Amino acid sequence: MQYENGNLNFAVTGGYDEQKKWLQNYIDIPSFNISSFSMKNMKTKVPSAIITAELAMDRFANVSGKRIFLTPNLMNRNNFAPEKMEERKTEIVRKMAYIDADTIRYKLPEDIYPEFLPENVQIKSSFGEYEATFSVEQGKLVYIRKIKMNTGTFPASSYKEMVDFYRAISKADNTKMVFMSKT
Repeated sequence: MQYENGNLNFAVTGGYDEQKKWLQNYIDIPSFNISSFSMKNMKTKVPSAIITAELAMDRFANVSGKRIFLTPNLMNRNNFAPEKMEERKTEIVRKMAYIDADTIRYKLPEDIYPEFLPENVQIKSSFGEYEATFSVEQGKLVYIRKIKMNTGTFPASSYKEMVDFYRAISKADNTKMVFMSKT
């Protein structure tokens, strides 16, 4: 998570109740209970935090017959893509660089197995890099997402590249997996 967005920098140094309230406000999942959590403030030159949370969710997938559809990126989806323009006239200025690294582990019921596992994704652009990996082993799904956004001043001619970069990220963040029920 971006350290200063949403006042994480204050929550991570707060007490248990403040931290729990912050998690409840900033986890973008419709219905969940926090089983346990920890927040660790990393006192390095570039401020960061490590947040670990165990959540119990009654419903985080869609079911259709014997198929179960799951979007593994429940926490940090990018749905933004700039509008296409015929011809941009001004430079693109990105003032904030950041790196997000998310790992989500799902404990899967014993009676399901993967029917469709997406390919791992790697996207590179002058605007940044994105990587997502999916693995299922021994009743667990592990989803890892890393995004690095660059700062800089980019020529107006690179606008299409930026739009394509954001759209590719949005598509990857919304990838679905399909599981089958054995019963």
